[in-house]
Parts: sequence; C-alpha cells; structure tokens
Amino acid sequence: MKIVPLELEGVILFELDKYEDDRGYFMEVMREVNINVHFVQLNHSFSRKNVLRGIHFQRYPKEQAKFIKVITGKIFDVIVDYKNFRYISVELDENKALFIPKGYGHGFLALEDTNLIYLVDEYYNKEYEGGIIYSDEILSIPWPVDNPILSEKDKKLPRLPLKF
Repeated sequence: MKIVPLELEGVILFELDKYEDDRGYFMEVMREVNINVHFVQLNHSFSRKNVLRGIHFQRYPKEQAKFIKVITGKIFDVIVDYKNFRYISVELDENKALFIPKGYGHGFLALEDTNLIYLVDEYYNKEYEGGIIYSDEILSIPWPVDNPILSEKDKKLPRLPLKF
C-alpha cells in the first residue's frame, strides 16, 4: 500500500496493492495507524455513468470525516476547501481509496456505473447539511462531462461564498 498525502491538509490517497491468484484476490484497504478516526456508519452508493453527486458537507459541530472506496467502476472525485475556495480532484477506481477529514466538501462524478462504499465518523444530520453547486464559478472545477445527471436537490445548491 502506498499512502499519498494530497494538497489539502489531511486528505490522503491510498494506492492499494492487489494480491491475485487463480482463487481471486486480496487487498488491504486501510490501516488505523494512518487514520485515527472512529467511524460510526458504513454507506453504500450506486451511481450510473454521468451521475454527479455533491458537492456536500455537514457544518460544525456535525462535520463528517469520510473514507471512500470504489468497489466497481470509476469516479472523478472532488474535495473542496469551501472556506478558502480551493479544491483537488482525483480519479478513483477499485485500486484506490481516499480519506477526507472533517471540514471539506465532497462530490463525485461516476465515469462508469459505479458502486462505492464510504465510512463516516458522524451520522447524517439534515439540520447541519450544506452544499455547493457543482458548477460554481469561483471553483471552476473541470468536470469531465458537459451535462451531468443531478438530483433536484443538487441542482439548487448555492454558490460560493457560503453564508453560515
């Protein structure tokens, strides 16, 4: 396993080793020594190709850290520092995983039909949910699709700067 700190503080990319033989494969996905977080919930998401989910977050004091692992498919993943108007993007497939600490927005575009799981360290709380429209001009994220499939809720998310 290769552990790669990314440009936003605390965001970590895990490049996973796959050990295969004629029976199948084994893959170590995460080590506690690298992430000292108590996860409380495991979520499973399926998205068809060109579905864009996000950019979502929960506000303080219900912020969530997330550990994301693609099971099948591929995503263009975006982590947003909405306080400093910065983002990073990374392509994830089944051979990579991503840790996002509290305090960041998160969204992704399914580049293929995709199953992913993600662990969170805080339960969803509607009262503290927030988001940013995927097409925000300040961020100017180069999503690799012109007309993504969005939920009605995600179509109505606000632009930066956010007002808390």
